[in-house]
Order: sequence, then structure tokens, then C-alpha cells
Amino acid sequence: MEKILLSQNYAFNTGHIDISQGVLKLLAYGIEKSPHFNLEDLSTFPFYDVFIQRDTRKKKITKALSGIRNKSYSKDGYFYQVMQQEDWQRALNISYFGKYEEKLLKSIETLTDKEDPIILKYKVGF
Repeated sequence: MEKILLSQNYAFNTGHIDISQGVLKLLAYGIEKSPHFNLEDLSTFPFYDVFIQRDTRKKKITKALSGIRNKSYSKDGYFYQVMQQEDWQRALNISYFGKYEEKLLKSIETLTDKEDPIILKYKVGF
């Protein structure tokens, strides 16, 4: 398995699939090779969130922040992602959320312990 991961010659679903109002979300590995891949740092693994709208087959692919620690679920048209402190800190460091970064910062300010995880709630538009 380590040889497959290191070669990055294959793309595959990691097994976790969510669905919400006709949109599938799966965590995939290796869709695109990562030149900065480091076995010691899971955040460098080339994980991607893949969203597929069932009726139209439209898809969106984004770089996953949580990677192998993916703790997500879906309900009532929304996706929810549990982000540990190291995940949301990395998101801030790379400006992952763009125009939504201010909302993330406000959420973090309300934490009583900065090591607490946050839950990200979002919908995917196509």
C-alpha cells in the first residue's frame, strides 16, 4: 500500500461518501499528483473532496483540508465537516476560505478553548 501511495499513479475513493439533496460527496486520493507529498505530514497527501450532482452529473473538486481524518456528515441539503484546530489553522494560513475567512475568524473567537474543533456547515452550488 505504501508503494501505491508514494507513486501517486492511482486515484481512488477513500470509502467515506455523504449525500445531501442529490449531491454526493466523496473523499478521493490522488486525483492530481502532489509534488510536496511528505509521508510524515498527512496534510500534504493529495486528498480531494469530490461533489457530484446526481441528476446532471456535474462535478466540483476541491482540495480537502482534513484528509484522512475526514469527519463529515450530511443532512437537509447541507454538508458538515468537523475541523480540528490544525485543520482550521492550516485553512487560515493558506486563505482556503477566501471571502468566508472572516466568518471563520468570528467562529474561532467564540471558542472557549482554541484547541476545540469547529463544525463547518456548507452547501455546494453548481
